[in-house]
Amino acid sequence: MAPQTTRIPNAPALSLAPPADWGLETSAARARRDRATAVLAPLIEQAANETVDAGARLAAWAKLRASACDVAELLHVAGSDDLRDLLSAAGAIRGAAADYRALDAAMARTIKAVEKAQSQAAKAWAAEQARTGPPRLSARGAADRLLELVPGASVAGGWELSDNGVVHVSVDEDGVPSDKVKVAATRPILLSGRAVDVDTAEYSVEVAWIDEDGRIGRQWTPRADVMDGRKLVSLATKGAPVCSPTASDLSRFLDWCDSTWASKLPQRAVSVRLGHIRGGFLRGQGWHPAPTQAGEPTPPPVHLTPPGGYEALTAAIHERGTWEGWLDAWAVAANRPVARLAVYAALASALLPWTTDRGCVLDIWGETSIGKTTALNLAASVWAQPRAYVGKWASTMTFRERSAAVLSCLPLLLDDTRQMPPKERELIGQTVYQLADGQGKGRGFVFGAQARAVWCSFTISTGESPLLGTSQDEGARARCLSVEGAPFGERAEAVTVNRATDRHYGHLGARFVGALLARGRAAINTLWEERDAAWADALASAGPLASRLAAHIAAIEVAAMVAHEDCGLPNGSWEEIATATGVAAAAAAHSGADADKPLAALRATLSRAAALQSSFWGRHALDRDGDARTPPAGWLGQWKPDADKDRWAVIAVASHVLRRWLAEDRYDGPGVIAQWAARGWLVLPTSGTGHDKPVKVDGQSMRCVCIQRAAAEAAMGDK
Repeated sequence: MAPQTTRIPNAPALSLAPPADWGLETSAARARRDRATAVLAPLIEQAANETVDAGARLAAWAKLRASACDVAELLHVAGSDDLRDLLSAAGAIRGAAADYRALDAAMARTIKAVEKAQSQAAKAWAAEQARTGPPRLSARGAADRLLELVPGASVAGGWELSDNGVVHVSVDEDGVPSDKVKVAATRPILLSGRAVDVDTAEYSVEVAWIDEDGRIGRQWTPRADVMDGRKLVSLATKGAPVCSPTASDLSRFLDWCDSTWASKLPQRAVSVRLGHIRGGFLRGQGWHPAPTQAGEPTPPPVHLTPPGGYEALTAAIHERGTWEGWLDAWAVAANRPVARLAVYAALASALLPWTTDRGCVLDIWGETSIGKTTALNLAASVWAQPRAYVGKWASTMTFRERSAAVLSCLPLLLDDTRQMPPKERELIGQTVYQLADGQGKGRGFVFGAQARAVWCSFTISTGESPLLGTSQDEGARARCLSVEGAPFGERAEAVTVNRATDRHYGHLGARFVGALLARGRAAINTLWEERDAAWADALASAGPLASRLAAHIAAIEVAAMVAHEDCGLPNGSWEEIATATGVAAAAAAHSGADADKPLAALRATLSRAAALQSSFWGRHALDRDGDARTPPAGWLGQWKPDADKDRWAVIAVASHVLRRWLAEDRYDGPGVIAQWAARGWLVLPTSGTGHDKPVKVDGQSMRCVCIQRAAAEAAMGDK
């Protein structure tokens, strides 16, 4: 077979000398790199292809050496890592080492020539600016305006800050400035503040600069990112005068600012999350300090610095309109138990860290157009602007997890479960468990592990069907209050509520935080413990899982009491509060009943057996000769009659069939069968430790799990 060849474009060498804009992001440079990619990529691929004819590969190497400048720009400026790796592989091919070394040396000479030219240009520019150069900005005094942000600060140590930017001038041994000038930035930029996170003790710094319009731009950034020139470049998206060639020098200048101005830089305490923080409560950008004892200093305010991408969510948490205007919405909701429950749950979220220390999901579901989204907007208006605060189920688990972590103990509100991604719906039990449990996934990276996101809040969800649906996850059901019903009865009610909450919001949350801090954690916890014990007793008959939800119903009740007694929320009689807590208690009891998985699994098994009873020996069909007719899919087990043959005594289901049925219904087969045995529902073997026993089916032995009639009647409600 003839050696494979690849056709190379018969194009001349692109260039032999660096162009004037080499290394810059100009339109001409980008067009040149695009052309270089089209021409050079096939050459590199041919040089790296061992199946190509040796002469063709030598020709490719020759063209690459002739275009050494373009190859260097493509690999070292445009950042074509794939082509760089491919070229290294080509150099490793036997017989190509000399060509690779020659090309690498030519590229190195090109890069050195460019760096020298850039250095000379920088020196010339700096000298010219120092001599006569007018400021690049239309407004003079830009550097002085920045320095005013750091009282008493001045620039020294070889650094110069002017209206034209930041440069560093080297000095000789005698302290005389030399001609070695490095340009760090072409507009004024410096550090204007330091901050420490109250939770993690991690440092951040505020970078301030003059933008192209002469205005001051500011951005809080992790200190580690500012000290790394490669990460510092990301500030360019905010308008900062940062570019890759000078980023390392600018990073050195900002490090000088941080170390030299340590005592002058304004200091502040910051947090990337909301809610209860040592010394008070952070609600959006509003800080609520906790009351102090006589003689104790007032805790310093904590400022919010949300993670990137969550600025809109946290900015929505503020007050607008009037308290009286929001009460127009409450006047409608007060007569609707489900809507009232949504408001109480939104408030209760803020006291969960002081009480149960566990989250919960309130799932409001029912047919469309009954005001579910309106109820969610009403709950959001307790704290924030509803439209910006309410999220969607059409998001990833990671996004929901990080949103919950930022909100911390404020409620996470998610609308319309129909929009949930299919993969997420398959894991809905795990999703509910994680949201309520308040811990994100552990994530590792090369140098260790990321800090795990944590929160403790109510998640309020809406949808047209139950959130858990057919999920068999007991842990999830013990963390979910699933409420069916119409939050509002008429469209006019929903319109009134939406109109009021669009214009008036945030007031009840602000009052509630003040009331919580005034009462104190100990008083709130004492009140909650009393109500928790009462609700646990009331729900004891509904099962242990329902009793676990008593803690969250108690938190809802305590939140309602505080809101009505301390915040001026009207319609707060004990009977009116009970209309909402009664709905929650009914949901808890229903969840407790649904969470009895052994009973539910037995019912499902008996229903399947009844539908397929002709496939059981003892209920089998006969052929015309009076012999047993073997079912097409084989025997499922034995339906054994009792002594008088008028009633059956035992249903024996083949072990492998029962395991398949339980798996198809998403039950833990071995665990369920073991619990059946523990409850005395099975006829167990006289010897051995298993739960199945041999049963004769059509003259042959079959291992079966034998369900007693009494257990089946109790499960199915038969008499």
